[in-house]
Amino acid sequence: MEPEAYHGKNGVLDSVNEVPGAQGRYNMMMDRSDMNRLGKKQELKRSFRLISIFSFMCVVMSTWVFVINASTSGLAAGGTGGFIAVYIGSSFAYFTVVLSLAEMASIAPTAGGQARVTNPYHWTSEFAHPRVQKFTSYVAGWLLTLSWLCGVTSGMFLTGQMVQGAILITNESSNAQPYQVWCLVFAFAASGLFLNTVGARYLALMEVFVAVFLVLG
Repeated sequence: MEPEAYHGKNGVLDSVNEVPGAQGRYNMMMDRSDMNRLGKKQELKRSFRLISIFSFMCVVMSTWVFVINASTSGLAAGGTGGFIAVYIGSSFAYFTVVLSLAEMASIAPTAGGQARVTNPYHWTSEFAHPRVQKFTSYVAGWLLTLSWLCGVTSGMFLTGQMVQGAILITNESSNAQPYQVWCLVFAFAASGLFLNTVGARYLALMEVFVAVFLVLG
């Protein structure tokens, strides 16, 4: 049974130092003290550390890998000059978005805001006006769900095409068929589901391994 949350002197948690055993960079009690400060109950256990979360960022974002794969359409549409100009402009614009996310995360550092880029329904629920809080968070949540469905599907389809292309490069006699890409997409989806459910306890270690392979491979 998990121990009850500590509420500090007079039932109020003033600082992390008031929590017994809270000292330490990655202590669970430190996480619990942050949740107490926000008026929330600690539900999740910390499984990622600095190296593993950095590896997770490298694997999920895959910035340099994605730029190489996505450069084809950009170069075809705007040429080298247009591609570079749009890349610089979008990087600057995205930097302002990251600054806003960093500010919100520092105000409410909860796991609800963790997603590939952000979790709009969580931040909407946290910071929207009470009159529109429920409606806007509901709409934002469904838009996020649709974007995840489209993004994951297109990403896996692109990966399947890349695997099929690599096979064609190494074996020119192979006969590429559309159903093969579908089979690869299904295999990637099944493996992702397995790793995030059954293999969740080993996910942090796998993130580090894949990040090292991504950078050095």
